[in-house]
Amino acid sequence: SRDLDIETATTRDIVEKIVKPDMWNKKTSISGFFHAPRPTVHVIHSWDGLFHDLVVGIAQHATGFLEPSLDYSHVMYRKCPEAFDKCYFVDAFCIDQNVEQPVRDAYCQTDKFDLALDLLRRQGGEVLWIIGRDYLPLTRLWCFYEAHRALQDSMKLTMNFGLMRPFPRRRKGLQLKDAEVTSEEDHVLINEELEARGVGLAKFDKQITTRLKAQMSDEYLKIFPTLSREAQDELEWLDSQDNAREDLLAAVELDDIEDLRQCIDVGEEVRLE
Repeated sequence: SRDLDIETATTRDIVEKIVKPDMWNKKTSISGFFHAPRPTVHVIHSWDGLFHDLVVGIAQHATGFLEPSLDYSHVMYRKCPEAFDKCYFVDAFCIDQNVEQPVRDAYCQTDKFDLALDLLRRQGGEVLWIIGRDYLPLTRLWCFYEAHRALQDSMKLTMNFGLMRPFPRRRKGLQLKDAEVTSEEDHVLINEELEARGVGLAKFDKQITTRLKAQMSDEYLKIFPTLSREAQDELEWLDSQDNAREDLLAAVELDDIEDLRQCIDVGEEVRLE
């Protein structure tokens, strides 16, 4: 089905409804089918994030503009044609999504990210983390693992938002143990790799998770002062809404009536949705 709303479709939607049907009899990935050049940037992103945020985040990285046009004929690309010199490794398009071999199998393509990253490192490549409006990479184990490998190998790791939003309070406390993965086999594989060739599960949050969160916060604080007053006001309002929502949930969970009344008052003040 092609009846997708590109503004609300996730990367998972794109893969399931476009990539897989289009490539089911091609025996290769989209990048392989079109003979794409060798990538110079490895992209870390959540499949449950909006595809629009992924594309905008990549365009931000390629152009250096906070609000890049997605029209390749736009004048901005005539002024910075070097944006087209970059090639990005996005797993949704660089892996044959119709191959379903188990992890550790020689023909499995989803468990070879360490090899792809190592090849990119030896060629002077870099890594791009797409934050997205919901900061969803912090909820995915594969995203953590790929970022860990990049940092462990001293690769340049850049972060772009796609659509800039305040750091959700419910994400700030996330740790490695909270991260999800599609299959138990992947979970076992990644944990084994982190223990055998990584920083270890016990040290991961201190050495990796904290660093990633700090970099996301720094990126937000770097961009915020450059925005228009209207954009700043909107982000501050969204942050207030997020705090009011989390305070309300906490008051409900604790069954504190007085605190709940105060939270409701604050929620009305910030027009909590």
